[in-house]
Amino acid sequence: MKGTIVFDFDDTLADTVRFKKTLDASRMREFVFKDADAVLRRLKDEGWELALLTVGDQGWQAWKVAGSGLLPYFDHVLYTAEPKTSRVAAMLAWTPPLVFVNDNGAEIDALRGLLPSAKMVAVRGPKALPASADVPVCSDLEEVYRCIAMG
Repeated sequence: MKGTIVFDFDDTLADTVRFKKTLDASRMREFVFKDADAVLRRLKDEGWELALLTVGDQGWQAWKVAGSGLLPYFDHVLYTAEPKTSRVAAMLAWTPPLVFVNDNGAEIDALRGLLPSAKMVAVRGPKALPASADVPVCSDLEEVYRCIAMG
């Protein structure tokens, strides 16, 4: 294995802003970003383990993720109502190196403080970008793939 890429779900793999207008998880597949399947498949084929780490009510998050059709790509799935930083111990058991892909700059900054050897990749979304200028900011998942592939 090359390592583990840890994806956020909301606004990273799916357009949660649009989804919130319907709140119908049975339609979640409609809100998955168009390149999510292809990028996740390519990363798996290249030998990466994939993990999903998302914040929210566990039942609700599980329902959304199942409805997205993306669940089969993930080797590890963590739903948490607590900040993502509370799950660092579980993440340290995953195959290194760790790469985090997230649209939430505050979460990236917090995780970076606890996992300085991990690579952080930001996805442009509705939330603020990370404070650090050396975190790459990507517009879509294809750009995320290129960023990871280039090392």
